[in-house]
Amino acid sequence: MATRELRLSCKPLQDASLIQKQRNSHILRKLWQKQVTFPDSLNGSETSPTIIDGFHGETHITPDVWNKLMDYQQQIYATNAACDPFATKYSKASTGSKELKTLCAQKLSSRLSQPHESIPGVSVSVDEVLCSFGSSTDLLDAALLSITLAYVAKCGFQNGYILMPEGGYKNNARHHQKVTKIVAGFGLKVSIIPFPVAHENDMKVDASLVIPILHEIGDRLIGWHFTNPGNPFISPQTPQQMQEWADTIVRANRPFVVDAMFTEMLQPEDHIPLMAMTSEVNGYQQDLAELGMMIGGTSKDYQMHAWPVYKTAYLYTKSSELRESVANQITASFQRQMTHGALIVLNQTRAEFFAENRQLMTTQQEKAQQILNEINTHFDEPVFAWLGNETKQGMFGCLQLTPSAAAQAGVKNSQDLADLLLAGAGVESVPLTSTGLGVFKADEYLGIKRDPLAVRLNLISPRIETPNNQSVGIKSPDNLEKMMNRTAALMQNIIKRDRTLDSYLADIGLERQQFLLADINQVLQIGG
Repeated sequence: MATRELRLSCKPLQDASLIQKQRNSHILRKLWQKQVTFPDSLNGSETSPTIIDGFHGETHITPDVWNKLMDYQQQIYATNAACDPFATKYSKASTGSKELKTLCAQKLSSRLSQPHESIPGVSVSVDEVLCSFGSSTDLLDAALLSITLAYVAKCGFQNGYILMPEGGYKNNARHHQKVTKIVAGFGLKVSIIPFPVAHENDMKVDASLVIPILHEIGDRLIGWHFTNPGNPFISPQTPQQMQEWADTIVRANRPFVVDAMFTEMLQPEDHIPLMAMTSEVNGYQQDLAELGMMIGGTSKDYQMHAWPVYKTAYLYTKSSELRESVANQITASFQRQMTHGALIVLNQTRAEFFAENRQLMTTQQEKAQQILNEINTHFDEPVFAWLGNETKQGMFGCLQLTPSAAAQAGVKNSQDLADLLLAGAGVESVPLTSTGLGVFKADEYLGIKRDPLAVRLNLISPRIETPNNQSVGIKSPDNLEKMMNRTAALMQNIIKRDRTLDSYLADIGLERQQFLLADINQVLQIGG
């Protein structure tokens, strides 16, 4: 009998991310050159040449401690760093000072200890935390590399697979590429596999959907890469669903990495951290915190997007082996200003700040739903819907084109939809294929539809950009209505004037380009 070989590669996910950036840049240049204007209302009475950036993952919210940070910066400049205005112990340790780690441990404990009445959770000690200044990306790279090295040391295989749910962070492909390139230098081959989420159940990460893939991979499983809470899909899990995941992970007996950057965007009662779970398999109880690593930070929850000197990322695990492996890869040292800035952000950001942000995000989500409902009343049948996120939390919404509207617009996949919104409405978005969603060839294998014909949009602060102000732009919740009006006017032109993606591209001197879509749709193939 022929052997069944699982032929998987992270390359298609990488291709999807690169294709999206190439297409966006190409279309944007043509729009600026042609000085194209877009209708800002359904009746077309108002037009403008601006681009509305719904692509980015930032908010307009000013950090809660902004004034304190600015005051501190002025003191540092005035004294040339000769004094210590906050009287804190200074450490250049690459993994953070003890005081900084203590604050991070306290923040982690507030979420990981008793997240639900039926889940006792875990306590976090300062020795179980590593810190890194700036973005969390370096920690994520180091964590993924660490679980790969642990796999090689334990199993001795020269190739293996990391599993991740489809519909994750749009730049995951970059991290995966970095890890695969590093280990390739040692003769190792690592493939990143997006496994399907429950499309029919608010895009939840369903443990039952990964079981067939685990059976195919067998001992070649390196580990897992989760986003918890989800990004862009925020679908709260019940204690039972989280327990199913915990049991599945422990049975597989492989380490995992959790991206937890969106934790404070969810109401505490709506989020059960994976790292807070325990599992009893074969009579042995194990904390998941002993098997995995959780990465968080201040860039998203605390709104410290554009100020890397004040941003802090942290990693938590009870595994001394994994923690040491990551620590050995962190080479950049904290400086005085970085340490103090991080301490201010962590220590003096109010709980009310997070609560206010969550309320603002819910308000924007509900407003987006209302606007979309109103838009659909202007057509004989609905043309748009929001995909997932029934709880209306977080900064993103995933706009889905109905099949009939897609057919009329000549849209065949999510990347086409992103092209259409940009060329025809001046709205920049993220096609869900760039998040790993829809790159599964699973129609026959798991019965999951592939491409949902949807894009990710920033609903909390779309950014208005002009040719003379492309890099900065004006971010505001007030731009949501204009962004949605643009999409409505676009669909009106498509339905009433027989416009299509091809015709909008032709207006700016472009033709539809084929970017190896067959490769993107063939991430999962079962050979025999």
